[in-house]
Amino acid sequence: MIAATAFLGLVLAGGTWSYPALSARDRSSGRPLTTVALVQPNVPLEETWAPSSKTRVVRKLLAMSREALKDKPDLIIWPETSFPHFYWQLKDLFAEVEEFARQNRVSLLVGAVTRAGDDFYNSALLITPDGYRGMSYSKRHLVVFGEYIPLREQLPFLASIVPIDDFREGETDVIFTLPNGARFSVLICFEDTISGLARRDAANGADFLVNMTNDAWFGDSGQQRMHLENALFRSVENRRPLLRATNTGETCAVSSGGKAGPCVEDDRGRRVLVDGITVLRVGGVGVRSFYTKYGDVFTLACGMGILIIVIWRVSNSRRVKADG
Repeated sequence: MIAATAFLGLVLAGGTWSYPALSARDRSSGRPLTTVALVQPNVPLEETWAPSSKTRVVRKLLAMSREALKDKPDLIIWPETSFPHFYWQLKDLFAEVEEFARQNRVSLLVGAVTRAGDDFYNSALLITPDGYRGMSYSKRHLVVFGEYIPLREQLPFLASIVPIDDFREGETDVIFTLPNGARFSVLICFEDTISGLARRDAANGADFLVNMTNDAWFGDSGQQRMHLENALFRSVENRRPLLRATNTGETCAVSSGGKAGPCVEDDRGRRVLVDGITVLRVGGVGVRSFYTKYGDVFTLACGMGILIIVIWRVSNSRRVKADG
């Protein structure tokens, strides 16, 4: 027991010492430093898809992004589905977003719905100073009953209970490259709770991870904090900074050691149901963690070790009883 406690203490101390904060190791690895602005617009759910509010929502995001320009960001990140409705049907409004990126020589990462044939996707679009050139990532892991109905054809009555159309899953991993050479990947909504997705992105060369999510569904509840705390593990596992841009909270940067901050918050320190921006500088850590290289090998080895101990104890107990 003492040995196990001592070992755990050494692991915790080593992690804290090696990966302290976003402003230290995450900014000094030799990879390109990128100034990033995270935007939290705090748009109520009922306004997100209301036809009367689409222009107001986008222009609020543009106004907040304009405020961030004083810090000269390389990249501005908006939340999941931040561009309302279908961008190809709102060409003039989407052109305003492209013109903002072009005039200010800044890249924008925008959440939007995309389409390929008859299939629709929950996507992230990268708009560079040269405009949108089809650089997008589509969500690989969808929310059941939120983005698709399972067994729709076999159980058609479910469609009347949950009247939604199905999104399609993205089929490819995507690593975006910024004009300055920095590389990053995107995890949409609760994809930041799925360790395998972040591991693949880190292995594919992402310098940092981005999580775009809405979370307005949770209102003013502890679910917002729980989602952030799940995201911390993706940074620690892969030794990669993770930047979260959410609609209503909590919008935070997470260091490669799992420390959250800076975050969007008001004067009272409130992070949920407030709007604001936070700007930070981030770079790739330049190392591949054990988990990034080998995945769940350590966990499986621990499980096998426990199984072997249990089998040995049971066998030994039976042998003692037989001898007695």
